[in-house]
Amino acid sequence: MKNTENIPDELIFKVLNNETSESENMIFQDWINYSPQNQKIFLQIERLWKNSKGVGDYYKINQEYAWDTIYKKITKKPRQVIFQAVLKIAAIVAIAYLLGGLTIYFIQPKPQQGIFTSKEIYVKAPLGSKAEIELSDGTKVWLNSGSEVRYPTIFDRTKRDIYLTGEAFFDVEKNKQVPFFVHTNDVDIKVLGTSFNVKSYPEENLVETTLVEGLININKKGSNQILQLKPKEKATFIKDIRDRAGAQQFVVTENIDTELYSSWKNGKFVFRREKFGDLTVKMERWYNVHITVENKKLYEERVTGAFENESIEQALEALKISVPFSFKFTKGNITIN
Repeated sequence: MKNTENIPDELIFKVLNNETSESENMIFQDWINYSPQNQKIFLQIERLWKNSKGVGDYYKINQEYAWDTIYKKITKKPRQVIFQAVLKIAAIVAIAYLLGGLTIYFIQPKPQQGIFTSKEIYVKAPLGSKAEIELSDGTKVWLNSGSEVRYPTIFDRTKRDIYLTGEAFFDVEKNKQVPFFVHTNDVDIKVLGTSFNVKSYPEENLVETTLVEGLININKKGSNQILQLKPKEKATFIKDIRDRAGAQQFVVTENIDTELYSSWKNGKFVFRREKFGDLTVKMERWYNVHITVENKKLYEERVTGAFENESIEQALEALKISVPFSFKFTKGNITIN
């Protein structure tokens, strides 16, 4: 593409609909790499496009007809048509959000943060927040607090790769010809279309993969050993434990309550017989606070409960009912005795 400053309007819509050819992908990549302004423009259009889909689900708007009409007209009108169109969609989204009808793409307390590199999109959910994104193939990804993903602006024709640090829930769009891969520092997961949760925080010793529906294959990086997971199974990979032959192994738990491992994406903090020490680590991410437990005897205490709209102070007061302790809260720092 000789002139990378501009791009045909219809190509933007084809990218959003995942209908581009190889040559069109190259044109789009040249344009997206041309300037940060181009990256910013496309990110804004993509976000509004996806939000418009959410509005359509809630308000039964004939979205396909509306966008098809715009698509047919944009070759006859200047690019301003695109921005007029997305501004109208933005207005609908804003109204829906104010009315409380749209929550799927506006997860409190902070929105997702997305930035482009040369060929990738990077999304991070800061501590104390969650994020939800939709990939170009229709796959939905929920990010838990302190988590991040990166993925190509356009997926390859033979595979779909996404790289995760932290915790995420995936609802993968089925495509038998183009498998979906989730890569973490320790394991790789292959899936054709299914729903599952992955937790792989670098500071934790465990990597947990919980399957809600479908089938997935998991293998440790650098290993040929493949584990196939079935619905309601959880695979736990312990980073620093090896078998007698020196190989690291997965521990599989069957017939689990998957809600325990996926409810966070719906704003619920659920825990069952959790060690108090492990729970405080999760609470630090959930509430974006720093917790110091001075009474070390509390670490092994088991607690059960669920939080949804409670503040950190309310959550701690509730925990005190089952595990007696005192706490002091000062400017985001909590000390537990």
